[in-house]
Amino acid sequence: MGVADLTPAVATARSAVDATDATNVTPDDRVKRARYLETLATALTHRCEGTGTAADLDEGIRLGHDVLALASAGGPEHRKSLQTLARRFHHRFELRGAPADLDQAVELARRAVDGCPEGPEQAEHLTVLSGALAARSVATGSPTDVDAAVEHQRTALRLAGDERTRTAFRSELGARLRLRFERTGAVTDLDDAVVACRAAVDATPGDHADRGDRLHQLALALRLRFEQAGALADVNEAVKLAETAVQATPSGHKSRPGRLAGLGAALLARHARTRAAKDLDAAIGHLRAALDTTPSDDPHRGRVLHDLARLLRARAAHAPDPADRAAAVAAYEAAAGSTSAAPSARVSAAVEAAALAGRSEPGRAAAILEGAVRLLPDVAPRHLRPSDQHYALRGTAGLAADAAALALTNQAIRATRNRYPALPSLWAAYLHAGA
Repeated sequence: MGVADLTPAVATARSAVDATDATNVTPDDRVKRARYLETLATALTHRCEGTGTAADLDEGIRLGHDVLALASAGGPEHRKSLQTLARRFHHRFELRGAPADLDQAVELARRAVDGCPEGPEQAEHLTVLSGALAARSVATGSPTDVDAAVEHQRTALRLAGDERTRTAFRSELGARLRLRFERTGAVTDLDDAVVACRAAVDATPGDHADRGDRLHQLALALRLRFEQAGALADVNEAVKLAETAVQATPSGHKSRPGRLAGLGAALLARHARTRAAKDLDAAIGHLRAALDTTPSDDPHRGRVLHDLARLLRARAAHAPDPADRAAAVAAYEAAAGSTSAAPSARVSAAVEAAALAGRSEPGRAAAILEGAVRLLPDVAPRHLRPSDQHYALRGTAGLAADAAALALTNQAIRATRNRYPALPSLWAAYLHAGA
């Protein structure tokens, strides 16, 4: 059903809700009203998926709470309502990037799992929980969450009730294992990710709606394995799979920017080995296309900007062009300023921007680094376990030292101290926190 068809569907569902008894006098009335409320919430959620209108999803979440209140506690309908509401909170996080939405998604999905007997139904709830934990791990850097995400997905695969579901869960497991490899560097996870993703692709028909995503997941795993082990066959296959994934994703689809970015990353990885300028140029073209189709408030926009900056920086290094270098600094700086992106990603982008701008624009570099230091409390918030806090800060160890070195050795930056009076105290606080 297209977006144009959903507006009358929403109106029809709303009329059905309005016609039911809001007092819910009898059990039958409660069941009927819950069904109509869920139909309206589903129509609103689908319309949001097509238009990106967050207000529809907000209403869908409010209605989901009403449905949950009407369901018999502990029963299958109650668990299904918990799962559906968890999915909607996860979806809203993807639209707005609010960490509280992910926390809600995790909590609701965990309640659905805990109240469900072992079997195919629990497998569905485990997959929703695994996805929310994986997303939270990306946002916070928590290894605890990614470990739990992997184990829950393994259990879901074991409990899956049919081959179609197992195929979907294998692809999900591959994505979780790849994510954990990115956090820990465990090569066995990466090899297992390739095996799981390839099995999912092989079992997915060419016209299946999810084939593009499964091709994309396999391409990501193969590209990482090439970067780890250096087998050219892996990156060549990754490029071909990523190209096919993009071709399978129509213009305007919400996943197209991510798949274009995945193709760009694969081409950049191959360029690093072959030095083929055409690969780098094509990669930059794909990332620019991804950026053009990513809304300004999309939480993933910062990642696209960061990847584009990395490509422009690589091209400037091989064929020095002031325009590429300037564009790379601007893209890194925009990624650092993307308030919907994860704080850790923003700090990483800020460090790269300052490194590029430092010699020629020291005042700009100082301002960028001040913003990065201010983000550090958000990189490792207090609610994380101490071990997760240390892990989240692992990539920022040199930030204060680099900033202090710039401040001490560059006359122009010393001259900016009056303009940025908070720098010394911020750096000192950071150094103390890391001691």
